[in-house]
Amino acid sequence: MHVATAADLAKKNVTAQKPFNTWVWKSTDISDVTFGLSDHYVWDAASVIVDPATKRRASVQAAFADSTKDFHSSVKFGQNALGWFSRHWPGVPYPFPKMTAFQGFADMEYPMMVNDSPQGDMKFAQLVQDH
Repeated sequence: MHVATAADLAKKNVTAQKPFNTWVWKSTDISDVTFGLSDHYVWDAASVIVDPATKRRASVQAAFADSTKDFHSSVKFGQNALGWFSRHWPGVPYPFPKMTAFQGFADMEYPMMVNDSPQGDMKFAQLVQDH
């Protein structure tokens, strides 16, 4: 699903138009942290079952420039990866409530977020995000 589209951004319909907006994040038992901010990235989201026994789902999200072709598939890549890794290899349910692919430049992974640069090849883009 599209949480924030280019049209939403153009209309300034994504957040309350105030001098400041405050977001609060809380997580426990994570080994590292990162975050990404943008006033021009679109935002997509879905979810995937990561624990077949309990039917627990994880949110899979992506934030990226609308002009970046490979990131339009990031949520689907994330659903496939989290679902497969949770069921098959290593076969341990993904332990976190969320995973976000953020278009950046560092190509680094953190608990609940990857910061990846755009790739010219869709298969390589999926490989980079999945690893």
